[in-house]
Amino acid sequence: MELIKIFNILMAILQILGSAAIIWFWIDFFKVQNKNPENSEAYLSHERSFPVPDLGWVVPTLILAAIGNFLGESFGVIFSLISGGALVFLGLIDLTYNKQQGRFSSNKGDLVLNLVVLIGGIISIIYGWWNF
Repeated sequence: MELIKIFNILMAILQILGSAAIIWFWIDFFKVQNKNPENSEAYLSHERSFPVPDLGWVVPTLILAAIGNFLGESFGVIFSLISGGALVFLGLIDLTYNKQQGRFSSNKGDLVLNLVVLIGGIISIIYGWWNF
């Protein structure tokens, strides 16, 4: 198998894992975090504004990118660029919010999660750019 096909499949796997992680995050948020009295109303209000963009845009574009990349089709590259841009926006908005709210001092998990989303978006954009 040539190297580009292997890279396409690896990218598709990362995109499926990313979409699954986002879905898992929202299941956890609404089952656990949304009911946690230790979470501030500002945090909950911020998070509650993201299920529609995440589940209605980011997840579908990641899945379409993964399908296209797995099949070696050009639409995979285009959706990698689209989902990558959405992930960069999501990562930056959450990094900014969490920094402003001082959440990193008490919860390093938020910082790690925000950086994973941001870096994942950048990787997706670089992949899309190189294969465009």
